[in-house]
Amino acid sequence: MVSFNEFSTVPSLLRNVVENIHKPEETFLIHKKGATWDEVSFKDTLSRADAISAFFLEKGISKGDRLGLMIENCPEYVYYDQGIQQIGVINVSIYPTLSEHEVAYIINDSGIKALLIGNPFLFKKVLKIAANCSELLYIIPTFADFEKIAVPADVKAEVIPFSALLAKSVSETEQQQINQRRSQVLPSDISSLIYTSGTTGTPKGVMLTHNNFVENVNVCLQQIPVIDETETFLSFLPLSHVFERTATYHVCCAQGCKIAFAQSLELLAKNMGEVRPTIMSCVPRLLERIHDKAIKSGTAAGGMKANIFNWALEIGKNYREAKEAGKSAGVILSAKKAVAEKLVFSKIKEKTGGRLKF
Repeated sequence: MVSFNEFSTVPSLLRNVVENIHKPEETFLIHKKGATWDEVSFKDTLSRADAISAFFLEKGISKGDRLGLMIENCPEYVYYDQGIQQIGVINVSIYPTLSEHEVAYIINDSGIKALLIGNPFLFKKVLKIAANCSELLYIIPTFADFEKIAVPADVKAEVIPFSALLAKSVSETEQQQINQRRSQVLPSDISSLIYTSGTTGTPKGVMLTHNNFVENVNVCLQQIPVIDETETFLSFLPLSHVFERTATYHVCCAQGCKIAFAQSLELLAKNMGEVRPTIMSCVPRLLERIHDKAIKSGTAAGGMKANIFNWALEIGKNYREAKEAGKSAGVILSAKKAVAEKLVFSKIKEKTGGRLKF
């Protein structure tokens, strides 16, 4: 079961899952590799996090240091975040869409010592400004063939493949050190710096503690009590934003839900059908797009099909209004709703995977 107390921190959430909710071998993360969806267990996630912790401890990284991420939603984000959080390091996630100038400002303002990079485009962007980031010690690409991209001679930061971090063997002494560091992380410690957009001035780093995140998760699960350990979330909003990080990533870390990572916004609809999620953290614009596409598809043929579609929409609206008003829908309206569900709504739901609760 989910366990929150005054000592809860971000890294303690996932450890509680393997101790009290799921077996370590059960699936936690899902991502697409080639044509198939690959599953990663809780055990492998935590093992990779420990390897990352050991790597940075060996490099002399200390509690309170800032390490950055500039990467799309993927398992690597989780491994890295869990690995640095459990040794008291602060996560500084940078939006991949920011300009070179903005990236350099955040790296320097926060004092990032290592930066995880998700693709060649972002790697090239960072290499252009790295020489002007005096505290940046390590640039860590997650993708293959990064060696083919020339590193400017004036860049002092060491380029290390992410695979080297994952390959780090963890000795018994190092494991004890990691466990000790995790136990020393306090709820009042800073967990993450999230920078404002800077549209009205210089970006500001918002300091969020472990307690901030844990309490937000606690409230999420109280307000949406139907979320349980069997859920599958489909993650597509940026983890560099506090909403997705809390409402998807941290909620899943606490409750033991699966997280599937969408390939891209363009492939989201396709991924929904493949993953068949039960919950997604959304924004109004996405719901508008789904609504508009459903309306266009339902009325495109015209004639009888369009009439049935519009009739179903009206029945659905009447049924929802009755329920929201706390009234009984009645026998006739309920029967019409069942017909509308079979003829129209079930087909729309099936395109989202057919299992969505929220």
